[in-house]
Amino acid sequence: MKFWSFLIISLFVLTCEVQDPSPHPVTAKKDDSQCVTAQKTLERLNCPEKEFDLDDDGGKISFGDFCKYENSIGVWLRPDCIATIKTCGDMNVMCSVGHKSN
Repeated sequence: MKFWSFLIISLFVLTCEVQDPSPHPVTAKKDDSQCVTAQKTLERLNCPEKEFDLDDDGGKISFGDFCKYENSIGVWLRPDCIATIKTCGDMNVMCSVGHKSN
């Protein structure tokens, strides 16, 4: 009985496929024009995300400039999606990382 159990478990283990558990990051796109379009959309809708506080001294940066900087270091903020939103709330719903676009 132990032999058959060992044989079945061994066959199961040998036939299992090992998958790579490492993450596969999305490579940033280099089209900064989408950052500008997203900035215009955020300004038109008067969304608070149109600019960010840099630090406690009152410095600010526009979303467009922040987007271009993030893009240059390999972080894609999905400005192509942000450019299409109809309300400020759409950005968090439609353009979040886990959301699948049509």
